[in-house]
Amino acid sequence: MAAQRLAGLAIAPVGKGESVRLWQELRPGAPVVALNSSVEGITGVSRVYPDNAAAVEVPMRRLAELGHSCAAFLSAPRGLVADPDRLRHFRRLARELAVQPVVMRSPLTITDVRKAAGTLLARRDAPTAIITNSDYTALDVYKTARDLSLRIGPDVSVIGHDDLPTSELLDPPLVTIRLDGREMGRALMARLLNGDRPDNYVAPVELVERASLRAPEVPVTPVFTRLSAATR
Repeated sequence: MAAQRLAGLAIAPVGKGESVRLWQELRPGAPVVALNSSVEGITGVSRVYPDNAAAVEVPMRRLAELGHSCAAFLSAPRGLVADPDRLRHFRRLARELAVQPVVMRSPLTITDVRKAAGTLLARRDAPTAIITNSDYTALDVYKTARDLSLRIGPDVSVIGHDDLPTSELLDPPLVTIRLDGREMGRALMARLLNGDRPDNYVAPVELVERASLRAPEVPVTPVFTRLSAATR
């Protein structure tokens, strides 16, 4: 692309942004816009990304309100995370809300996510909620939970991201983070065409509540056990 002297680059990089640095070396002065990435330590780059703080804070506060005391966050392996700030917000809010945090790292393939979710949900101390990084990976959690005879909602709440058109058709419909992809696309192109003044666009987000988010069901202790404990 640099050899063909393209005028600018819009990219959704992963890792530490080596591709962005390479572009700047090969095409100095040509604009670059990073989509959904922190691109830490790199100057002269515009960013277009959702409000990651709100995308984590809103569902985390809702989980705490519903009584969840342990929640997991699905993240790509270290070094491949496009937006590590989302994970930082998760850990910060877990401390603030007294929710036990569990980070579930996995390559974002169907097979790997299902394997990681199976290992996590089979634990005796399994979290009662999982926040995923996309609606696609949320579907993998659905399938794994059903393999383990767990009910989505009562046994494990699942929260997606991106609000795909099919997400409300799942059984039960998936709670997710909604953002305006068209507006993000417009913001990206505006910054690519006016690359002499790098700046950022932070897209607003909202939580779309559906049936995959429920208060955790607490197992009921049999009456004879409670009576026995009371007479000791």
